[in-house]
Amino acid sequence: MKMKIDNFILAIIAVIGLAYLFPHWGSDEGPVPLDQIGSIGVSLIFFFYGLKLSPSKLKHGLRNWKLHCLVQLSTFILFPIIVLVFYPFIHSDQGVKLWLSFFFLASLPSTVSSSVVMVSIAKGNIPAAIFNASISGLIGIAITPLWMGLFLTRESGDFNLGQIYIQLLTEILLPVILGLLLQKYWGKFVLKHQNHLSTFDKSIILLIIFKSFAESFEDNVFGSVQVYDLLIISIAGMLLFYVVYYMIGFISRKLNFSIEDQITAQFCGTKKSLVHGTVFSKILFPADFSMGIVLLPLMLFHALQIFIVSIMASKLAQRVFILVVMVYGLSTTTASYSQTSSYTLSDSSGIYVTYDDYLRQELNYIFPSNRKGYTLWPKGFIAYKDLKLSTPLHSEIIKASTFWGYKDHKGRLVRSFNNRHYKVLEIGGMIIYHIYSPTRNAYYFSKSLHHDIYKLSNKNLLKVYSDEPAFLKNLSVLKKNKWLEWDEKRQCNRLNGLWKELHTESMIR
Repeated sequence: MKMKIDNFILAIIAVIGLAYLFPHWGSDEGPVPLDQIGSIGVSLIFFFYGLKLSPSKLKHGLRNWKLHCLVQLSTFILFPIIVLVFYPFIHSDQGVKLWLSFFFLASLPSTVSSSVVMVSIAKGNIPAAIFNASISGLIGIAITPLWMGLFLTRESGDFNLGQIYIQLLTEILLPVILGLLLQKYWGKFVLKHQNHLSTFDKSIILLIIFKSFAESFEDNVFGSVQVYDLLIISIAGMLLFYVVYYMIGFISRKLNFSIEDQITAQFCGTKKSLVHGTVFSKILFPADFSMGIVLLPLMLFHALQIFIVSIMASKLAQRVFILVVMVYGLSTTTASYSQTSSYTLSDSSGIYVTYDDYLRQELNYIFPSNRKGYTLWPKGFIAYKDLKLSTPLHSEIIKASTFWGYKDHKGRLVRSFNNRHYKVLEIGGMIIYHIYSPTRNAYYFSKSLHHDIYKLSNKNLLKVYSDEPAFLKNLSVLKKNKWLEWDEKRQCNRLNGLWKELHTESMIR
């Protein structure tokens, strides 16, 4: 897969190069008052940030509280605790500075723009991503100084938490509140010009990075930082990302999150904001602290997270969507695998539309799946829990993540497994499974809802069948049937007739 380097990463590299060539420009005696411009720019960034926040959407977003709690706890508790574990092993002054830089990174809020963009690419829960990324910035105004105050007071005698909160209030919180108050008047204007405002945000960030590194180069701060140190910082940042990413994934599965919510939790819960980092570094750290060292892990982490999450989002975007309609509740009085001679209707007969772990939750029309992998059916329906899925070009027995299918002709009886036979055919964009069993019969209908199944197509595992109008028409007919109101004989005849109709149409095609 061809990867495109983010232009902002290239701009950061260029700015650091300029700071190395012209370090005197970043000093207080320099020709341009960068400190004042940076402070005004920061206030404007958060003013526009407030204009983009919709109070009604924030209120609506509170409903998915489990997801929000997981994201925020990961951002502000899990990250710092993981870095805290290594504090007792740091002894040298240079080591303490690098550790503080990592702890600063760990205590920062999530980023807004890239989180939402990546969640959108991966087809996650976009409204939840917007809510969490937005609220994270507000929470960070309170939480990040508290975390840093535990250690900066030891490293610097002039660290004043009260003074810092006053500065945060005037430079950040008040502009956000003002933006929220004016959102109903100027909100549409900001959304219309958000691309230009994003460029403004990045320009201010680049200015702060330039000043920080220019001062560090002028004071020869990086004289003691070797290539080996940069390699260690990069590896440590990558490990930190992956540990948090997989821990969030594990917790998401334990909480029975849908795949969309899990994507949102993992993407938003692992991001760290370069905007807030550059802004907070100006306010939290004392003037004599090496700001280049402070921002170095953050910038490397920012580049790594964009690169890694871009790959993950692209892969997740290629996942297969399958809609499964289950018609079940019939048992055979005579065990016959080539054909069924008679049926007995059980009390639990019915038609259900459900979804597996890779489906969007809104497709769950009737039967609530437990969302634990591929366990789709109620207890007592079929003893084993594996999913039976079909591909037109491949056939294999599955254990909860691959595909069951047929090999040659439509309608062919393909396999026997645990005394069950499967007849499979394709019509109207659907795959139909007629399962013959000594005790029960079942019909399964599935439809690919994703039109560009990259991985499966490349491996010749799946032919893209996307006759969606025909499928939706057939599905509508199935849903309108009030099968439970029929008596046993008519019910059985209807099921037999349905299968014959589908089989005949398939053979004609």
